[in-house]
Amino acid sequence: QWFRDLELEPGASRDQVEQAYQRLSKKYDPDKYDDDPEKHRAAVRLIVGLREAYDGLVEQHFDR
Repeated sequence: QWFRDLELEPGASRDQVEQAYQRLSKKYDPDKYDDDPEKHRAAVRLIVGLREAYDGLVEQHFDR
């Protein structure tokens, strides 16, 4: 699930995980939607999910 959340295939490298997280974080930055409260809330939820995926992958797959 975490790989899918970051639009990656299972087994992606740590560099790929970091790049995907950075790319998606920029793409869905909640600050882009300050003028639309509904989109802003959705972007915040998405960013939280991306962070959870990133943290989970780094902790489970790379920091052993």
